[in-house]
Amino acid sequence: MVNAVAFATVAGSPSVVWVQSVTDQSGGTMLDSSIADRATLLPRTHHTTSAARTMQLEFSPGNVVGQFVARGEAPAEIKEKVSEGVFDSSMLDVLVAALPLDAGYKARLPVFLWEAGGEIDAEVVVTGSEMVGTDDTWTVIVTLKGRPARYNVTKRQPRVVQIISSPALNVEIKFVRTGP
Repeated sequence: MVNAVAFATVAGSPSVVWVQSVTDQSGGTMLDSSIADRATLLPRTHHTTSAARTMQLEFSPGNVVGQFVARGEAPAEIKEKVSEGVFDSSMLDVLVAALPLDAGYKARLPVFLWEAGGEIDAEVVVTGSEMVGTDDTWTVIVTLKGRPARYNVTKRQPRVVQIISSPALNVEIKFVRTGP
């Protein structure tokens, strides 16, 4: 998996560009990308491409429009009314790192996750701190639709260095940042 975040000017606006490439066990690759406003992190676009599906989303205040196409199926139009401050769920690592984390901190972020039915809440709770390698981190539990994931966010220069997710009983997925 490759996950990259960069600051860039997109269509004349200061932006955060998030890109993730994941290769599965069969060798197939999924490429996700999102663009958000640099100052507010409010999303502008999200694109997903893989052999199994494609999705294109365009965000505007109060609306998400786009298209989802699963391999072998007719395109599904996406046209959702959402909260004006909804975020793109794919950028959760960026969003969590941008929060004013501290002991006992709690937040609720409205995020758009098409696969979960559209707009849902991401519950964020700082449960403590721990060392991850040489990094002193906040331990942050992020829960989406009852499924928690543990994010470790460095305290000095906030960035997510590890995510541990349990998508099913007795299944654990661990993402660890290996570079700067």
